[in-house]
Amino acid sequence: FDIRRNFGSINKFTTNPNGSVNITQPDAYSNVYSDFEFNPLPWLAFESFASVNVAGDNFTFFNNQVRWQANRALEFAVGNRYITNSILFPDSNLVYGNAFYRLNEHGQFPGGISYDTVDGRLPEVSVTIYRDLSAWQMALTLARREINFNETENVIFLTFTLKAFPQINLSTGEFGGN
Repeated sequence: FDIRRNFGSINKFTTNPNGSVNITQPDAYSNVYSDFEFNPLPWLAFESFASVNVAGDNFTFFNNQVRWQANRALEFAVGNRYITNSILFPDSNLVYGNAFYRLNEHGQFPGGISYDTVDGRLPEVSVTIYRDLSAWQMALTLARREINFNETENVIFLTFTLKAFPQINLSTGEFGGN
């Protein structure tokens, strides 16, 4: 277990009329954190991250996941994400699943789905196709997200990621370069 101080989550900043700032830091711990991973076998893992409210005025968060690698090309994960009393996020209890399939060294297909048990909705469903282009990696993601309870968005992402610099001289001769 790892116990951390507030790092400003409960610190209060007060600006005085003369422009000076007072910082008030409580002497108590707000949350107890733990980050745990258990790998009993190379193809099976349990991961857990928790932030438990001990001060009574902060959020509680749990994220637990089990990963299973069926073979070198196929991996599944199921998990539970729970948050309550957050000022940034509504209370939720998500159950999620992810799958990753590696077709070959040039193509990969991850996908995921999540279900909110509090209100019975699917906040996100996504599928991605990765293609290795040597020095670049291209990804096409299709996703359906619920932004609010009545609003959904369909998303298409096309991304290119530079993995390695190709054998090209990028110098223009300026600034002392070749």
